[in-house]
Amino acid sequence: MFPVGFLDEKKRQVDADNSPLDIILTDSNGFCGRGQMSPGGPSITDANYSLTLSDGAVVTGVQVKQDIHNWFAVGAPDNGTLPPSV
Repeated sequence: MFPVGFLDEKKRQVDADNSPLDIILTDSNGFCGRGQMSPGGPSITDANYSLTLSDGAVVTGVQVKQDIHNWFAVGAPDNGTLPPSV
């Protein structure tokens, strides 16, 4: 995400429930005629999807989905910090 300095505060707000990025990552129907990411899978919504972080921690697709939603809910900051639970 690239920082953009909008003067209109409403344009800075992120709709966590309707973000195109969130939808294309989490909805099996995809978004605007594009299939769910990532093409050919795996998808974070796959039943047993998980990933291993560099510190060895395992994160499920369910948690990835929640973390993305939480990030959007707090305005999708680009500051390298983890989103707080909302």
